Amino acid sequence: MHYYQFNISDYRKRTGHLTLLEHAIYRALIDTYYLEELPLCGDAAKLMRTHSARTKDEKAAFSAVVDEFFILTDSGYHHEKCDRELAKIYDKSAKARASAKARWDKKNANDMRTHSEGNANGMLPNNLTPNNLTPKDQETVSAKPKRAKFTRPELMEVYEYLLTRNIDQATARIESEKFTDYYSSNGWKVGKNAMKCWKAAGRNWTKNITKAAGVIHGQSAGYQQPKPSLVDRVKQQAEQRLRAQEASANGNREFGLDAMAQTNRDVRVQVCEPVRGDARGDVDNVLNGDYWQTNG
Repeated sequence: MHYYQFNISDYRKRTGHLTLLEHAIYRALIDTYYLEELPLCGDAAKLMRTHSARTKDEKAAFSAVVDEFFILTDSGYHHEKCDRELAKIYDKSAKARASAKARWDKKNANDMRTHSEGNANGMLPNNLTPNNLTPKDQETVSAKPKRAKFTRPELMEVYEYLLTRNIDQATARIESEKFTDYYSSNGWKVGKNAMKCWKAAGRNWTKNITKAAGVIHGQSAGYQQPKPSLVDRVKQQAEQRLRAQEASANGNREFGLDAMAQTNRDVRVQVCEPVRGDARGDVDNVLNGDYWQTNG
C-alpha cells in the first residue's frame, strides 16, 4: 500500500523519548512495513544495510528502535500496530469485494459490474491477498503476534550495554550495579507498569547519568569547578613555599610545616596574618610572593 493514516498524538505518546535520529529510523521502518505489507527482514545486518544505517551512531540507534518496537518471529520482525492496521484494511477489502459481488449478481449485473468493482477497490491495498498470510490464515489475521517474554538482564549485560551508550568503563561499572539494584528492588517496573524492554529503561538511565555528572567518556559537558576562595589560595601558596623551604633549607623557618598543615587555624594565624587588614596590597603581596621574600 502506498499511503496510510498517521495519528500524530498516538505516535508522540509512544515515541516521545526517542532522539531525532531514532525518530527518522523508526519512521523509515514503518514506511517499509506498510509499503511491502510484510514483516521486516529478520536479518538485522541486512535490515540496517537496506535502510542505509552506516555510522556507529546510526547502527546503535537502529538496534535500539528495533529492540523496543518490533518483535522477532520466524517470519521476521513484526510490529503490533502495523499488523493491526493491515488486518483492518484486509477485512474492509474482503467486505467490499463481497458487497460488489452481491450487487453484480443481481438483475443488472452487467451494467453495475465495472462501477461496483471500482468502488470496492478504490481504497484497497496493492495485494488483495496479504503477502504475509496464506488464504487459510485470513480468518485469524487479527491475532496479535506474541511478544517475547521479558527476561531480566544480567549485570554484565547491563554493563556492556552502557558501554555502547558512550559511558566510560568506570562509570558503566558503577551505574550498571545501581541500575540492576534499583529495578530488582521494585520488581522490574517502570512506574506502575511491568517493564517490557530493559534497554529502553537503560537509555533513559544513561541520559540521567549525563545530566547528573555532566561527563561522557571522561570529558567535561559544561561543568565548571568552583574557584577556590582567597584563604584557600593563600594556604596553597603557603604550603608550596614552605615545602620548597623544607627541601632547600630544612631548619630555616619560623614555624614547622607539620604544625602549619595540622589545622586551618594555624594557617590563618601564621600565614594569613598579612591579609587581615583592609589593604589590598597586603593580599597581593601574599599571592604574588612578595611577602615571602621579605618575611620568609
